[in-house]
Amino acid sequence: MWNLKDRNEYKDWKDFKDFQYIKDFNDIKDLIKDVIDTFHNISSGSLSLNGTFYFTHSGTILKLLAFLEIYNDEEPLLSESFQEMANRKWRTSVIGPFGANIAFVLKDCSESGYFVGLFVNEKMTTLPGCDNSWCPLDKFIQNFPT
Repeated sequence: MWNLKDRNEYKDWKDFKDFQYIKDFNDIKDLIKDVIDTFHNISSGSLSLNGTFYFTHSGTILKLLAFLEIYNDEEPLLSESFQEMANRKWRTSVIGPFGANIAFVLKDCSESGYFVGLFVNEKMTTLPGCDNSWCPLDKFIQNFPT
């Protein structure tokens, strides 16, 4: 009989294996392209929107997080390394719980330009390749070429 800790560790390992080693991120790249295109069009004044919303299941959210490389650990998660990786970043019960959500937010700072923020489960998360929580739009676009 499994205890809750064993089940969580197995799910972390299985999801890590399923999502971290994916080579085909085409559907996720399409999503990022839409975010970039929308933000670019808003910043250039050719589009006026208050929001674009997508709804999906947890597998797509975990795949997006794997693509963004936000919760990558220095060592790969292996079935025999759970003890050594007790403080791992890839913990699906935390990053992909029921009701998980991701929000890309575009902020207009007038004189400073546009900035992109990423919220994972309502918590501000620094985008990879960016030095601060709010990433300049140009740098965000440069980090995720479409």
